[in-house]
Amino acid sequence: MWLIELWYWLLQLFGWPKPVKEFSMQKAILTWKDPSGPMTGVEISMRVSGAPNFTALSTVAKGVQKLEVPDLVDGTYEFRAVVVNGSKRSKGVTISGKVESVPGDVSDFAVAFE
Repeated sequence: MWLIELWYWLLQLFGWPKPVKEFSMQKAILTWKDPSGPMTGVEISMRVSGAPNFTALSTVAKGVQKLEVPDLVDGTYEFRAVVVNGSKRSKGVTISGKVESVPGDVSDFAVAFE
């Protein structure tokens, strides 16, 4: 009985448990063209817009020119591509993109009249 009273008291104090906000995970698909000069790969890194540091994601071999970044939640992200040739590195190119979850449209939408 005391457990029920404790539960009732906690509910009055803190309120009913709130549901977890639903969120959708998105995927970014990064593509680029390799430079014509010598290179061994492209280092791809990312950060949430405004964050102080980039986080390395992958080094992509010459000729691949594509990387998929899964599991991104709503927000603005910055991606950086740095060309690498041995110990030499380019200054890099940075782009940004925004993930916004929106519901998908219906399919096979039709009306019939009789």
